[in-house]
Amino acid sequence: MSVAPPTAAAQRSDRRRTEILEAAFDVFALKGFREATVADIAKRLRIGHGTVYRYFENKHQLFDQVVQTVIERIAGALAGEAPDATNDIGSYRAQVQRIAEKLIGLLDSDPRASKLLFIEASGVSPELNEKLQGMWTLLGQITEAYLHNGKQKGFLRADIDTMVTALAINAMIFEGGRQVALSKHSDPARQRWIRGVMAMMFDGIAARV
Repeated sequence: MSVAPPTAAAQRSDRRRTEILEAAFDVFALKGFREATVADIAKRLRIGHGTVYRYFENKHQLFDQVVQTVIERIAGALAGEAPDATNDIGSYRAQVQRIAEKLIGLLDSDPRASKLLFIEASGVSPELNEKLQGMWTLLGQITEAYLHNGKQKGFLRADIDTMVTALAINAMIFEGGRQVALSKHSDPARQRWIRGVMAMMFDGIAARV
């Protein structure tokens, strides 16, 4: 059965909702969740704040949707990579580097995302805290799948705790993204953090004897 194309009114509604979310992204990043108001968001778009309420119930729902957008962008950065796709150490290292570059680059390309994710989102509501924890857990599981492939194929040590190591690597990558986003010279900072992630994962920090 064919699906009817969206009507012009539905398309306008979708565009307006997207515009409100983008304006909210700007306002929350600029003023912070607690100081920002729905009126601030409406003013940025030069619309009445009643229009905003036709699309979102309140400020909390707006913020939740903005954070959800950031989470979806992070998930999208991992699309196209399969954990078990590599069969030699060279392609495995290249895959890890691509993922680190994508994630750090994502946060660097839009500093608003770093501020909302790492500063503003914490403590807004129990529901949002649960969503964020779910994101970190899911990302840990995804990274663990890549580490499991590395162990299975002999690229990584057989005795590593894959989940703990996955969470530690993710913490390093996202801290790298936060620091790069704050840096005045993002390109050198990005490369420095990527080199650091690669060195920690493949070379460790123990002195070679």
